[in-house]
Amino acid sequence: MFNQSTLTLIALASIVIGLVSCFYGYRFFRIYLAIIGFFVGFSLASSFVAESDTTIQLLVGTVGGLIGAGILSYLYFIGVFVAGVGLGATIGLTVLSSTTADSTVIIIGVVICAIIGGFIAMLLNKVMIVLATSFIGSAQIIYGGAILLVPDVVVETQTKGVQLDFQSESNTSIVMLILWISLGLIGVLYQLRNNHDLRLFGRRN
Repeated sequence: MFNQSTLTLIALASIVIGLVSCFYGYRFFRIYLAIIGFFVGFSLASSFVAESDTTIQLLVGTVGGLIGAGILSYLYFIGVFVAGVGLGATIGLTVLSSTTADSTVIIIGVVICAIIGGFIAMLLNKVMIVLATSFIGSAQIIYGGAILLVPDVVVETQTKGVQLDFQSESNTSIVMLILWISLGLIGVLYQLRNNHDLRLFGRRN
């Protein structure tokens, strides 16, 4: 289990990254992609090393993370697809977690939403970047805030990751869903207003 100080750091980091993503995701999209690529590469690379070899796992994970960051940072269209996948997965997880669906249904729903989001992203391009960064950032902000403020947040072991138990209180889950949507829409409007080169089917300049 994570101790309280670690949880606080996770929550604060999530809020800060979420704010940048939600309101400045389009402007810093390459950096955002690099961060995503790093964490994906780190996770994949470190998974091939035994958990007991902490130092080696950290080194291998860092190398994998740097490779992942480089790939997503320069392969723009792959990054757009990944952004769509992230948005689809976020929508699926947030909505389904607020229902009484069991874990299997939630996983299947999240995968389907992620795939759909990825393909839609390839069509909408720039607008999808705004949507993805705004709503993923919004989810990160709500996630961090829930860890700090909501008493019924459930923290799983490190092997399962940190998860929120949206089903523990129906009222809480509804409020969090509304906050997520509202904050995401504010982020979308802010980014559209402050990035005048956006076009619905536009290509990157």
